[in-house]
This record gives sequence, C-alpha cells and structure tokens, in this order.
Amino acid sequence: MPAGHTVVFLGPSLPLQDAQVILRATYRPPVQKGDVYALLTSGARRIVIIDGIFHSGPSVWQREILTAMDEGIEVLGASSMGALRAAELHAFGMIGMGAVFAQYRDGVLDGDDEVALHHSIADLGYRALSVPLVNLRMTLARAREARLVTSDEELALVTELKRTHYPERSYRRMLESSLVRAWPAARRDALRTWIGDHAVDAKAADARAVLAYCAATPVGDAGLPGERVDPWNLEFRHVALSYRRLVHGRRTLAWTDLKRGLRKARPRWSAMLARVEARWRLTEQARRRGIVCPAPVVDAYAARWRRERQVRDVGAWCRARGLTRREHAELLAHHAHAAWLRASKVSLEAAEPLGSWIDLELAAIHEAQLTMPLAALFAIGGRA
Repeated sequence: MPAGHTVVFLGPSLPLQDAQVILRATYRPPVQKGDVYALLTSGARRIVIIDGIFHSGPSVWQREILTAMDEGIEVLGASSMGALRAAELHAFGMIGMGAVFAQYRDGVLDGDDEVALHHSIADLGYRALSVPLVNLRMTLARAREARLVTSDEELALVTELKRTHYPERSYRRMLESSLVRAWPAARRDALRTWIGDHAVDAKAADARAVLAYCAATPVGDAGLPGERVDPWNLEFRHVALSYRRLVHGRRTLAWTDLKRGLRKARPRWSAMLARVEARWRLTEQARRRGIVCPAPVVDAYAARWRRERQVRDVGAWCRARGLTRREHAELLAHHAHAAWLRASKVSLEAAEPLGSWIDLELAAIHEAQLTMPLAALFAIGGRA
C-alpha cells in the first residue's frame, strides 16, 4: 500500500461505484474487530470508517482506533458504525462527520440499532434489505414538517419502529402499521407517494460528505471547524504510552523514578499523579489493616456517580473507554473506600512505597477515566 494512502471501510451505506467516483482510495468491506489493527503497518495514513459489523461478528474495538491515532493515522467516521465510534471517541481525536454522527454525539440517538440494517452479501453489492431506523426517523420528521403527520403520530410511529427488530424495519412496515391503516385511504396514499419522492437516506448523504471531505483535504490537515478535541483526553493517551515506554519491560519501578520520568514528559500531570499516589497509599494501608468499606457505602457511591455523570448504560460507557465492567466496579469501590476513609477520619500510618508499576499505571489511567473533566460524551467530571 502506498505511503499516505487512505483506506475506507464501506458496505451498504453507499454503492462502491458511487464512492469511487468521489474518492480514490482502497476500499474494504465493513470493518470488524482486528481490521484497524491490521492496517497499522500497512502504510495507510488515513482510515475512514463508514460501515461495520454489528451483530454477525465482533465489532471494531475502540482500542484499535485509539492505537491507530497514537501511531499518527487519521481516523474519520460517518454514516453508520463510523458515526457511532466517532461519537464515542471524538474527544480523543477521531473526526466525526454528518448528521448521524451529530445526533449520536448529542445524545439524540443512543443505540447501535439506529443505523443497523439487513443487507445482501458482498457479491451482490451489500444491497439493503431493510431501512435503518435513523433514515425512518428523519423521513418522518420531514413528513411532519410537510404536515403529512402530526407530532404525536410521528412519535408513535418511531416508537413502534424502535420496537421492531432491525431486519424487519421498512417503509412498507411503517405504512402497514395499525396507526396508518386507520387513516382514510386518500391520506395513506398521499404519505406513500410523498415517501417515494422525499425519503431521507441520511447514511448515504453522510458517507458522500466524508468521502468528499477526504478528497478535498490532504492527509495531515484533518480537523473540522468547531470540533474541539479535549486536550486532557490527548494527554491521557500520551501518559498511558509514556508508562509503557518508561518501564522497558521491567516488573517493578520505584514511584519516585516513575514520577520523575512522567513529569519530564508531561509536567502538567504532576497534580493528577499526586492525587493518585495519595489515594492509592490511603486505601492500600487500610487494606493491610483489614479496614473494609461497608458494601452499602460502595453501592451508594456508585449510584451517585451514575446520577451525577448521567451514565445510563454503564456497559457502553466502559466499552468506549476500554474498561471491563469488573474493572469499573473495582475502581468505583476504590474511590468509595478512599472517600469513606477521609469522611470517617481514619488515622493511618505513613504508607510504604508502592512497588508494582502495573498498579501505578492502572491507577493513573483509572484516575483519568473517572475524575478528569472530559468533553461531550466524555463529560465525566466530578470529585473523588
């Protein structure tokens, strides 16, 4: 693959022949887990994710996208799987484009089924066999603007379509709903005719937009006006890499050496590292003395964390940050323990130096994940 080349993961959102007219690139089938990792040494300098595998196989992992960006590869997302991942990772530098991305980013859409659809195999051009819910939503919104449906009818139809399994969603299914069948025949026919002329294909429009953007923008110049990448998130990525480079494979590392090395690389992280050290020393000494935080206190802390951060789906929040639910639960318990020790004014002797660089790495990464003021979907904020 030529250096600086662009790779596009494309499937049913836009016909391949249409995409090739817009952008000369290497086109691959819908992305799935491992595909981005496979490009790290390929010479590709820009990756465009449009379509991806949702339910028929493992989806592309957030960590491989983050790794690609760490290696200096630009990653853009739009339309379908690309819009979903860009909404999760735009604060770390992934570039999202289009209406679908914007709605995921702003919380208007919150499920991968919004862009999922049933389609044919690659040999048949990934021909769509159902209509994604996001297209149905936007078409109904325009129908409301055209006074063909009321706001209540729009909401009722979207709710019914949301309950319908994604391979069965279609305009025909919508027109055959009990609500529409109760209308006079003339009104049903008017809506059917209007849909034939005005149906919205948001996924195709967004796919065209991101390809046109890449065609007009040289690699290295990516970055959309108005899209602000939170510098704290980028610093978090750099510090995680600094840990790995600093230890050089050693199993242990003195805390003072670790702090010295990280301060040299990223001085502004000194305050965070101090908080990590204080909290970990406090809870480690309590653990050694058998002082355990009561379970109801941990549960209350976790409930407050979800409420204050407005986290409705903990599993999705963890996946977007490369954490397992178990790691997340252990981390919340650790924070709850430290807060309870401080509130209880438990007196502990000075802690011994921590020896495990693995513990220290997880400590700093988890501190960044839970307590730093992040942007947009990563608006976690708060206090320990």
